[in-house]
Amino acid sequence: MPKSKKGKGKEPSAKDGLATLIPQTIKFHNWKGPSYRSIPADGAWGNLNPHGMVHLTFYNERAPIPTESIHAVTPDGKLGPEITEKRVIKEGMIRQLEADVVLSLSAAVQLHGWLTTMLNEAQKNGKFGVQAVENPNG
Repeated sequence: MPKSKKGKGKEPSAKDGLATLIPQTIKFHNWKGPSYRSIPADGAWGNLNPHGMVHLTFYNERAPIPTESIHAVTPDGKLGPEITEKRVIKEGMIRQLEADVVLSLSAAVQLHGWLTTMLNEAQKNGKFGVQAVENPNG
């Protein structure tokens, strides 16, 4: 598009056609939605749905917390120590699913590229305790 003396593009006229109405750049304003939050993630699980969308479920892992605990009561009516042998707690570990992110295949490819760039940058800057980032899927 020809530039005016002020460095701005000229206003398109009817004879310039539709192509000159398509902007060369577009600005995105990033706003946090009402459910935006920071989620710690120890890993992710996912699959493709029948419509070809990628479901990516982020989770964190932790030891279970007691579902019940019993404490003694002191003679003066105050809370005493826990009676740990009466504690009710699940065996194993808890994998808490935090969020399911649904991506188009195009968005998944873009995410893959971005993650690769971030991992390579971290590796280059010595942020890994390992020599190389390997693909866990082979």
